[in-house]
This record gives sequence, structure tokens and C-alpha cells, in this order.
Amino acid sequence: DHIRVLPGYAALRERALAGEKRLPLGVIRAARAAVAAALAQDLGRPTLIVTARPDRATAFADELPIWWPGAAVRPFSEPAPMFYEPAVWGSRTVSERIAALSAWADLHATIGSAGSGATASSAPLITTTSVRALMTRTLPLREFLTRTRKLRRGATVRLDALLTLWAESGYEP
Repeated sequence: DHIRVLPGYAALRERALAGEKRLPLGVIRAARAAVAAALAQDLGRPTLIVTARPDRATAFADELPIWWPGAAVRPFSEPAPMFYEPAVWGSRTVSERIAALSAWADLHATIGSAGSGATASSAPLITTTSVRALMTRTLPLREFLTRTRKLRRGATVRLDALLTLWAESGYEP
């Protein structure tokens, strides 16, 4: 609430409401997560926070829930190897990227019905990432969606079809 009464914050919020997509926060690093949380909460729509370095994106992901306990934060991690290095990505990087992509895919699928990208029981999606992580190629949305399956407890699944899908997606037994 203290942030929302500041004139600088009000101007930033108005720029966002007017449709400006790129909003440098323009505040000291210690205040950035608090300002970003307030702005994302006030706007009530999905937010992508892009930082210059991966450690700052991680700090945002860690700090945002402190300022907004109900925030739906998904980090989109940066792989350690460069794109030209034949090295394997870490399992944490892979799982965080898949979780973020899945959250955005779910949002894409429901955006028409929900409108804002949030449901009554959840906060809008906030994704934190670095420039390089964002530039690292991933599956196109359509391909990601066709290769994604939701498995639910108690549901019946054809194991042979699931194994075929996973093999076609690049998984190895």
C-alpha cells in the first residue's frame, strides 16, 4: 500500500494500463521486487519480468512471493551451456522451463474464456527470466501443445501411445 501512493508508481501504473509493453522500473534493486509485485497485482494480467542476468531473475522469483504471497511465479531458467556447446542442460533448468511453458500454454488455452489470464482462485502468472534465457530456442507453441499431455490421478492412459509420444518428443528409455 505504501508503494501505491508514490507518484512515480502511479505514473508507471498508468503507462502499463495505457498498453506500454516495455516498462523499466527505474528504482533501486532492493525495491524492484516490491514494485513489480504491486504492479502485477494491480494490473491483474500475466507478466513477464526480463532481467539482464540470470541471478537477478532468480532473485525476482524468490522475492516476489514475499511481497505478494499469492503470486503465481514461474521462473524460466537460463541453460548454463551456450547454444553452440554440446552439453546437457541441468534437470532444474529443464523442469523450470517446462513448468513455465506449461503455465503459458494453459494460459493461452484459457485466455479466451478467462480474459485476464487469472481465475477466481489464482493470481495472474508472473514469469521471471533473463534475456539470454528468453533468447534460447525452445519448441514452438503449437508443437509444445501437441506434445503435451496432462496425466490425472485415476485417469486411464494408453501406455503405448504415451511411450510413443515421449519417444517422438526426444525422450529415451
